[in-house]
Amino acid sequence: MGLLVNVPKPGGSGTMNNGNTGRRFFRDPTLSVSITGINETLIRRCSVILQALSSGYRVNATAFDNYAKE
Repeated sequence: MGLLVNVPKPGGSGTMNNGNTGRRFFRDPTLSVSITGINETLIRRCSVILQALSSGYRVNATAFDNYAKE
């Protein structure tokens, strides 16, 4: 995935764990499954949920709740 994990940033401002890490993780669910062993459907659904939450659009709360619980 080309990720640097737990590597300090230059200047001592923390580690490289940021939004880009999450985007790369969700961009290739099949690879993420092979690395983590997490169910691919769960990874894909989490990706959709995070996208919906950060989109700024209104969502149907009932449909969103049902999707998240599935």
